[in-house]
Amino acid sequence: MKSFLKMAILAGGVSCLMACGTPPKPVPVDAGIARSTASARSMFSLGYAGRAAEQYQAALLRAREIDDAAQIAQNAYNLAACRVVAGEFAQARELLDEAKGEFRRVGRDPLELRLLEARVARFQGNTEEAVILARAALQQPAAGQAPPLSAHLRLLLADIACDKNDIAQARSELTGAETLLGKIPDPSIQADAILVRSRLLEFEKKPKEAAGALDAAVDLLRKADRYHDMALALEKAGIAHEAGGDGLAAGDRYFRSARSFLAARDDAAARRVLARALPLAARTGDPDLQRKLDRLQKELPAEPKKTADTKP
Repeated sequence: MKSFLKMAILAGGVSCLMACGTPPKPVPVDAGIARSTASARSMFSLGYAGRAAEQYQAALLRAREIDDAAQIAQNAYNLAACRVVAGEFAQARELLDEAKGEFRRVGRDPLELRLLEARVARFQGNTEEAVILARAALQQPAAGQAPPLSAHLRLLLADIACDKNDIAQARSELTGAETLLGKIPDPSIQADAILVRSRLLEFEKKPKEAAGALDAAVDLLRKADRYHDMALALEKAGIAHEAGGDGLAAGDRYFRSARSFLAARDDAAARRVLARALPLAARTGDPDLQRKLDRLQKELPAEPKKTADTKP
């Protein structure tokens, strides 16, 4: 299973810097920055990373204007998280470089930033750099005092190992993360661990067990308000149920996935899932599933027509 954890591994990314580790001494925050960041956090928590980015950009510009190092660092980091969600990895890297410099000005070296830096390297295809950054972060003294961040780093390493088909290493990193998870009653990170576990089960040719793991991850992602990731997990659960020979369960997961994507106006994702679901419904011959999928198909906006490129 190809990793689909872009949003998953960023969960809480825009607030983690303020919530994890030892907080800096409180200082007054410019009113304009405070308004923008409050709005941004709300937008990001609802899954609107694009709108959150606009607000973080406004906060960052204001922080630069007044030369507030702490707020430049914080908002550059948060804006970088939004850029990663949008797939704008080069911009994210530049913002993280800015954040690192400003954090140095205030005497901080947040582990959260090191984690996001490793993730960006991974998304840019610089796998070895990502591994080096993640392992270096785990060696920081702060890692021992921040079980959630250490677990995230190990899950990142496990996911990279899965990409490389290095199952033994993936298991080792996952075990290390799961050792920490007992101290973290957080459905979001628990879901991330199960998603990695489901990849290992697929490598082991155990589609039924993988499907069960993905179903469990769906419930946790819903509790964590990570609805885009929930829809993705439902899609993957459908694939696993189908591989395990349970067409009706697969159809149910596909329907719920496509419905969620459609409600979120991610028409491309809804269309992708329906392309899998409709032939499956025809094969199962289940009239209820066919009716539900037909209704979704009718609600789906027409696919935009592609225009031929014209040369000057």
